[in-house]
Amino acid sequence: METVHLMNSGSLFGQLVKNAGLAAVAVLAFALDSLRTVSAQAVDSARQPLTAAQHTDEMMLVPSAERVVGTSLEERQELAKRFACDPTWLNDDLEKRAVHLAPFWIDRFPVSNGQYYAFVEATGARAPWFEGRFPAAAADHPVVGISYPEAEAYAKWVGKRLPTAEEWEVAAQPGKAGLFLWGDDWPGPVQPLPRSVIPDWQRPGTKRLGSGQHGRSAAGMEDFIQQVCEWTSSTMPHHGTTFVQVKGTSWLNEDPVNFRTAASSWAAGFFSTPWIGFRCALDGASQPAAVPSKIPPGTPPASDTASPAPGAVAGGVEVYPLRNAPADLDAGLLWWNRNWLGGSSATPIPQSRGFLFRAPVMGPWPVCLFLAEMLSWNGKPLLTLGPINTNPSLEEIKTESGRPAYRLTFKEIGLTYEFVAGADFVDLLTTIANRTDQAGTFSTSSCFSLTCNPLFYDGEMVRTYQLTRNAGFVPLRQIPRPGDCVRWIEPSDSTQYGGPGNPGTMAVVSRDGKWTFASVRFETGAAFTVQGNTWLNCLHTDAPVTVDAHSSRTTRQRLYFLRGDLKTLQSRLQQDLGTP
Repeated sequence: METVHLMNSGSLFGQLVKNAGLAAVAVLAFALDSLRTVSAQAVDSARQPLTAAQHTDEMMLVPSAERVVGTSLEERQELAKRFACDPTWLNDDLEKRAVHLAPFWIDRFPVSNGQYYAFVEATGARAPWFEGRFPAAAADHPVVGISYPEAEAYAKWVGKRLPTAEEWEVAAQPGKAGLFLWGDDWPGPVQPLPRSVIPDWQRPGTKRLGSGQHGRSAAGMEDFIQQVCEWTSSTMPHHGTTFVQVKGTSWLNEDPVNFRTAASSWAAGFFSTPWIGFRCALDGASQPAAVPSKIPPGTPPASDTASPAPGAVAGGVEVYPLRNAPADLDAGLLWWNRNWLGGSSATPIPQSRGFLFRAPVMGPWPVCLFLAEMLSWNGKPLLTLGPINTNPSLEEIKTESGRPAYRLTFKEIGLTYEFVAGADFVDLLTTIANRTDQAGTFSTSSCFSLTCNPLFYDGEMVRTYQLTRNAGFVPLRQIPRPGDCVRWIEPSDSTQYGGPGNPGTMAVVSRDGKWTFASVRFETGAAFTVQGNTWLNCLHTDAPVTVDAHSSRTTRQRLYFLRGDLKTLQSRLQQDLGTP
């Protein structure tokens, strides 16, 4: 697999692409203290170079000092103009202020595979590597695939803790003011993974720690650029679970706004992917101890099965309930995806509403569906994001056509789901049977996630679009996202573009620009809601429908797996659905 690294010289890359490109975890919120808001004059006076007073081979001591963190509303507006995004896209940054932090130690490097293996061996913790096999050739690379609770558990095991978002940002700051570690110019030394390269989730593109190629701050912290995004200890309750502030950039990042020292993002603590890791911190009065690292003897290599290139295999779109998924497709699921969808083909949960789609012509990778992630009748929630094992079971039935269908039963309504697959699309037909004496409003949101599909995955939304009424397809990062967690699931406010288009449509263009995946919701006269999640790269195209008393109504949501770009999708919409 082709991988990336930072060079000391400049790069030709630098033009931002124009118009292209749950198992809930209960964790107590961490209370941030030692923060003090000061006047603008004090903020300016706090912009002084920061140096480490002491260090060990593994940790840097950051002295007590007053430092500036975050970005202001005015700065976000200017950055949005420069980097072609809406200012709200930066709202996960810390609020700009001066903070006075007590002295603290921070790891020079992110936690390595070897260090994490010592923890796994000693405690029986989950092995995060593909097939559970330790990557011997990457023992000194950052460990990835770690959730927030797992990172916390490791930190506690070595007698440390995770850094706060403020501590991390202060430790990462350069010696003199600038957007990026190297100054204000983009791309500087950054060389993003070429769009022609399809990432390999089984073999992340991390590099050896301590090479000097991935950033060194004024305080001496290293390897926080194009290695792994990193968990902090800064949390907030959101969507009924714990969300955690994430800092730094991974080997997969390419969006300039994420390489800023002040860049932040909120992600659900249960999330774990091949581009998230962590480093530890320690109170300044403590003395760092040596951290064990180990490589298991005789480690066998992970299985090495080359994936067919997109376009190499023909066949129509395949649909599988998670419990019946082929072994090769099931094996392609990330750990968190398997838990989120509800088990696996080997250990299914009866309440699982997880499905997998595959278009062989687009490669072997799945698109994941959490069917009816949320569902309500007349505003009353019938299904939520709570523990899945408290939900009613999804019953498989046969339709008159002989195709399998799936049924959910509630007191007020009965639901039947059927998938009708074609050569390059799948229709999800939902029939709502109103069992009451009055008309009612049915609302639901199903999540189509591309996290397990490296051909399409777009965790920065640089290739993800929404169809609008007046401006056609608009990059999602250019549409305002109200809310306090903009990089997770939030609705887009497309008012300035005339509102959502009809039909409600979201689309992602593949890394190589040759393929398009789209979720299309068609309802006559409906008020569409379009939502996207950056970290999960999930698409939600929803519309409420009214069902008369003792009547049924069928809705349709179409998924396209197209060879071509947005123009191809637009033409297909006109052909199939009569879109103007």
